[in-house]
Amino acid sequence: ESFDAALTPAENEGDSLLTLFTSAPSANGAPDNAEPQTPPSLYAGDLAYCEAALRRLREKDRFLHFEVAEDGETLTLDAPEDLRDRLDHMPPEIAPDNGRFVLTTSHRRMAEAVAASRRDERTWPREHYLWRLHPVVDWLNDRMAATFGRHEAPVLAGIPGLAAGETAFVFAGLVPNRRGHPLIHEWIAVRHGPDGFTPPEPFDKFRRQIGLGARDLPNRLAPIAPMDIPALQGLLPGAVKAASAWFAKRRDMFENTINNQLNKAVAKLDTLRDNKRRQLELRLERSAMAEPLKRARHAAALRDANDIFNDYLRWIEDAMTTEERPWVSVVCVLAG
Repeated sequence: ESFDAALTPAENEGDSLLTLFTSAPSANGAPDNAEPQTPPSLYAGDLAYCEAALRRLREKDRFLHFEVAEDGETLTLDAPEDLRDRLDHMPPEIAPDNGRFVLTTSHRRMAEAVAASRRDERTWPREHYLWRLHPVVDWLNDRMAATFGRHEAPVLAGIPGLAAGETAFVFAGLVPNRRGHPLIHEWIAVRHGPDGFTPPEPFDKFRRQIGLGARDLPNRLAPIAPMDIPALQGLLPGAVKAASAWFAKRRDMFENTINNQLNKAVAKLDTLRDNKRRQLELRLERSAMAEPLKRARHAAALRDANDIFNDYLRWIEDAMTTEERPWVSVVCVLAG
């Protein structure tokens, strides 16, 4: 057996390394096969959110045309110019021929549309499935985010479930890894009342406690006394401090959990590296190649193997190590 053949990877030889690489813990520390959780929402579904967002846009653009079917499952939208511009940077089959999107939340209608596209040999169904990652929803998200400028956040007054004089600051917090990918991304609420600030709590828990999104706001069109914005701005530093402490604690808890998994992953990687080195040494002993050439080939193969393992190690460490300081942003302020 030649040494070149001996250094050729055997079939399925890299499966152990690939398994280690692909079985690394997910960003939130949960198993990769865990069921994804639906993010909390104040709307009954994606279509209800899109309808509310489009109605808000039509307040400023009376030429925006959309319709919601009586069955409550289908939304028709004539793509405005800025949405058409966005579609120019996407695969052309996404854009409807006439610029009119037909979006449905019905699994039955979507299955029928897919079957029809196959019969007509179309690359894309005439109807699209409406979900939170559809390009139209992504466009609406950006348009809603652009409603407020930099360093601005909405203030919502007259919120049922909050006492008179009670205020709640809603924060979004993010802790990335070294690669810039979010490992922790959560919303929390920090309340302030007559006794000062209360400990932060997850937004979904806070939302359920006050019934936010579960019932309509009473007298939405009735005049509301002007909010004391300077007073809210005065409370903001204390709310930010409480939120930052919450996310710093969440980061520490995450680090304690992930460090054990990181150490196990590194130990497995070291074991694989040692096995690979012993395998190369064994093949070296069996090779009939001249000794100087055999040693040179062995050194090159060992160097290549070390480079591969070092790349995997860097990837694991960068993916599982958090940045020290969390990023905190004000989403909105709710007042009773």
